Amino acid sequence: MPDTSDLVFSVTEGGTSAAHPPIPPLRVVVGPATGAESNLLRFAIVAIACWRIGDVRFHFDSSFVVPEARTEFQTLSRLIEDRTEKPGINPPGGKPKAPPLSIYGHADPTGNDEYNKALSGRRAAAIYAVLTRKAEIWEDLFSNTGRFAQPAAGDQWGDAVIRVMRGALGKTEQGKTTAAQRRLLFLEYMDFLCIDDRLTPFRIDSREGFLGAQGDAFGKGDYQGCSEFNPILLFSRADKQKFDQQKDHADRDAANAPNRRVVVLLFRPGSKITPSRWPCPRAKEPTAGCRKRFFSDGDKRRSNGDAQREFKDKEDTFACRFYQRLTRRSPCERADKPPLIVTRFDTLSEKRDTTVELVVFDGTDKEVRIIPGERATDTRNGIFLFRFDPSDLPDPVRLEWRTADGVFHLAGPCSPAELRDALAKLDLDKGHQLVGDRGKDEDPPTPPTPPSDDVLVNAITESADGEPAA
Repeated sequence: MPDTSDLVFSVTEGGTSAAHPPIPPLRVVVGPATGAESNLLRFAIVAIACWRIGDVRFHFDSSFVVPEARTEFQTLSRLIEDRTEKPGINPPGGKPKAPPLSIYGHADPTGNDEYNKALSGRRAAAIYAVLTRKAEIWEDLFSNTGRFAQPAAGDQWGDAVIRVMRGALGKTEQGKTTAAQRRLLFLEYMDFLCIDDRLTPFRIDSREGFLGAQGDAFGKGDYQGCSEFNPILLFSRADKQKFDQQKDHADRDAANAPNRRVVVLLFRPGSKITPSRWPCPRAKEPTAGCRKRFFSDGDKRRSNGDAQREFKDKEDTFACRFYQRLTRRSPCERADKPPLIVTRFDTLSEKRDTTVELVVFDGTDKEVRIIPGERATDTRNGIFLFRFDPSDLPDPVRLEWRTADGVFHLAGPCSPAELRDALAKLDLDKGHQLVGDRGKDEDPPTPPTPPSDDVLVNAITESADGEPAA
């Protein structure tokens, strides 16, 4: 798979939003007609962007969406806005045309295919319900009635999720709820989750905003579960055997986390389908319809081999050929860890830094890498972004800022893991000193006092235009 890192709009703890690489223009060979003759050209269904919400934004083995997922819904709002065709540009005149969506739930390759089809479909249905405010779907998931998605014995919402929703909304009520009470609670909680950058609730019309345009009462074409048929990461046989022998499967579940995901694909504005001809079965249906779309070697592709395999490398882990055609170039179907983004602000003085570099030193105090800062604003509130993966840093590592005003100690010596933890739990009162103690070195240089106009923050997420998300 080609490098798609430049297409990523946002990476958060719980997901990714990204554009897909552009599709080359369709070339058509035509000839002169001798009469009233014509052929019909039909464009293929093409996904132009993607949004992934990870397993961490659901209760474990459940379709319930946790409060922290509102961060990812904000990034979806930005992505839809960015991919919407504006009036007067393309096409000229008229109203904006937003990209229609289709939702795909995925489970990890453990357990039973049919159960994983049910759970992945329930998660896709849960996200669809949030976006469209269809509280009746959440009632179906809560009650396990099987109307919109298959029942799943392990996915019991119960009183626990009622308490979570009430807590997120600041409600003090306690006790059991009726269906009518749950409907109101579901809708209020959906408004809490599904917000844009202005913290304003947004929703997507089920007829205009989805690929199937609600042409099927049970979501065919709009949301579906793919079971465990399309893993982006497969363990080696040896690793799988090691994990299976452990009594506690926590390590296995953590390593499998990239596979447990819900992916929303955004299609070209104006795209539509006929639900009855859509190849994916409904979320409430079993796996038989999925298997009809397998590659001839589909079961082999999703099987464990001699070495660990990832879809991004050879595109040989998906069993479904239809889903692979839609997503083979998608940045959302990668198991990569999100890049760490550190921002540096010049907020208080009239003077702006023109350049800022993040300098990396190894355990011998040798300078091994310089990460240039990307200026994200042209205002006095200068924001520089530094992108890196801590796993690529030496161990131990030390970091310094380098500006026109001098060099300022930032972190270390410490391990890359300690650096990531420090940035995740940032204490601004410590200023530039994140973790480690440079002063313990023999004959250490005295670091200059950081300028008062500099503030360091951790920003794992950023918006489409490069501005760090609040």
